[in-house]
Amino acid sequence: MELKKNETLYLSELNSVYSVEEILNLMQAQLIKDFEKCGLNLVSIPVQGSKQLNGLLENELKRINVSTFEQLSYVVDLPENLNCVELFQQNEFNMLSELISFRALTKVYFRYKYSNT
Repeated sequence: MELKKNETLYLSELNSVYSVEEILNLMQAQLIKDFEKCGLNLVSIPVQGSKQLNGLLENELKRINVSTFEQLSYVVDLPENLNCVELFQQNEFNMLSELISFRALTKVYFRYKYSNT
């Protein structure tokens, strides 16, 4: 799967300069910014791993309506070809949280990559 391949690439490069904890903190900071743009307050708690971060996202997704999710998917830049609104309506919160988490990782990676060139 292309997503996992990219995730592995991003993490391997980021791990050369950041600890896992720092990467998770950067991802969470990015997610907080994205959620705030939609008027959502994502709780900032120390996360120990990606599963815990995804669980935090899942809980937040369960609390919002479709209209807010559409706005969030635009801000987060979820791929349109996946029809994420339909996934949301089908309560596929786990899959959506993984996609949102991946987008946060992508933003962290590109910020690192292009701020150091």
